[in-house]
Amino acid sequence: MNKLRSWAVAIGMAVAYAATAVLLVALARNSP
Repeated sequence: MNKLRSWAVAIGMAVAYAATAVLLVALARNSP
C-alpha cells in the first residue's frame, strides 16, 4: 500500500511537470 502511494505521488508530480511545460510552450508560441 505504501509503494502504491509513492507511485501515485511520482505520477502526480510528473503530470504536473508536463502540464507546466505545455503551458510554458503555449505561452511562448502565443507571444510575438
